[in-house]
Amino acid sequence: MTPFGKIKSKIEFLFETTYRNESFKENIKGFKSHVLDKKNICEIYYLYDELTNKNNINESIVDDYINDSFKVIKSHLESSKKDILELSKWINEKINEEINNTYVDIDNIVYSKNVVKDIVENKSLNIPVSSMLKIANKTLSQEYSDLNESEINEIKYYSSLSREQLINEIENTKSIVIDKLKVTLNESVDEELNKKIESTIEEIKNNNLTKHSLYKLKQLEKGL
Repeated sequence: MTPFGKIKSKIEFLFETTYRNESFKENIKGFKSHVLDKKNICEIYYLYDELTNKNNINESIVDDYINDSFKVIKSHLESSKKDILELSKWINEKINEEINNTYVDIDNIVYSKNVVKDIVENKSLNIPVSSMLKIANKTLSQEYSDLNESEINEIKYYSSLSREQLINEIENTKSIVIDKLKVTLNESVDEELNKKIESTIEEIKNNNLTKHSLYKLKQLEKGL
């Protein structure tokens, strides 16, 4: 299987070379279908970005965060093989040439047998920063007209958050959503509904600290 870092590098190359072309809108749609709409793939993609930009992570949590991130990535890769194959096929049809893997250091750790050991031995990751989202955000309003203004602003906002801002936003949103669910729980006499609410609360408490998770929490908050 093609390493995810190599796939991501090809995706970034695709957008770097086509964002002024007519094909950009079609490429965004493909990216949305193969990455943004796939929860696990989306989390892997964002975690690769966040590990690359690890200087934005608060020093007090950086070691634990890096450890947890690699474990989440490895788990998602294992459970999402079909989606990754489809993603790889899509990007290889777009870019059939060899592209330099700018995430090779992350890949070396992710695809090793002993993730924790390799993280300890490779604390000084030094990877070039390159993110398709930064490029896409510059022209998203003009190029991706299928999104409404609110959705465009949400994508821009979540993609711009630093790690510390993301954690604060998630914790605040968790608190708001859980409080609202508890109100519904206290008022409900439907046993089946109460079980679902309790299950949802537990799931929220254990939610991963990712931009995708924040987006889902915000959607849930709007619906309550």
